[in-house]
Amino acid sequence: MPQAWKKVADGIWEAEVPGFAEDSKEHVKPEFAVLRLSEARYDEFAKDHVGFLNQHKIFARPVNKQEVCSAAKPRKEKPEEGGFWYLVFAHWPSSTAACQAYPGWSEPESSR
Repeated sequence: MPQAWKKVADGIWEAEVPGFAEDSKEHVKPEFAVLRLSEARYDEFAKDHVGFLNQHKIFARPVNKQEVCSAAKPRKEKPEEGGFWYLVFAHWPSSTAACQAYPGWSEPESSR
């Protein structure tokens, strides 16, 4: 079975998300990325989202702005040995990104 995750740097892994094939009905195609970050790398990302994404060349084109990045609240406190965060991104050709972050050590709390 092929491995979907590749190590980008210490504490950073990226899942391979294929792009859409050519489609005459859709001229503007976003890129997608899924990252797994150690707790320390998530803290680094939280300080400068755009700088982090561009430094690690997550997308083919640089990100100019990130309009939305919300983090789900975990049901359980962070584990003593540290945890991981999973981030899901969409990046449009205008270089605007959006993301959602999920704690890897616990299911998110329900927003209902």
